[in-house]
Amino acid sequence: MKKHRFVALLATALLCACATQISKQAFDKKTGESLKSVALVEFPDPNTYSVLGLTQSAYTAPLLLFGAIGGAIMGTANISIAQEQANRLSEAMKPYQPNASSNLLAELEVQLKARGFEVTRIKAPGKKTEDDKELSYAEAGVTQDAILESKISLVGYRWRDGRLAPLVGVRVRLLAKTGKPTLYSDLIQYGDKMNDQFVNILADPKYEFGDLDKLYAGGELAAEGIRAGAKQIANRVAAELR
Repeated sequence: MKKHRFVALLATALLCACATQISKQAFDKKTGESLKSVALVEFPDPNTYSVLGLTQSAYTAPLLLFGAIGGAIMGTANISIAQEQANRLSEAMKPYQPNASSNLLAELEVQLKARGFEVTRIKAPGKKTEDDKELSYAEAGVTQDAILESKISLVGYRWRDGRLAPLVGVRVRLLAKTGKPTLYSDLIQYGDKMNDQFVNILADPKYEFGDLDKLYAGGELAAEGIRAGAKQIANRVAAELR
């Protein structure tokens, strides 16, 4: 069950990283002047922090020589490797509380209040049906002027150009209090740019690691890198709104 859950999480992260169909909408600050209060939607912290870019190892890559069967075996092996890497990174950081969602929300609350918004936290409502892609706020009884969703779409460390650097991706939506219409929508990423869908914020080089062993041994600094990413993204979102 744990493995199936990890595969689903990894697939979600990769889909978000490769997304080309997620709608983006700029915020009209003139319209936004009428907004006085915001409901911040609470999302749970990730259980797992991924390591991206290192799953195809020197041990599994030769299986490609054996065609589809070899590729299938390699895929299973790579998932196992990715799961092990994510588990080790998550355990290394756990004592230092990376808590990506909690830190993102806390910083958003601070930044929005500093810009004159009244801020209230609300629990994420359910979806009307399993097929719904978005949460339903129609019956949530929100009284604030707008609803702000800031949901972690991918988080962890990514291998690129000989280094491991923090990666925090967030899907942001500002909605009218009934859930419609959408007033602002974007994808914001802290770390190396993955594609043009994301608004990119470069990570501080002090959070980079030369290899996995150094990353696992540096759990405190690694967790700090995740928190730094959440803070930078919160600053960017708040600045977009006012």
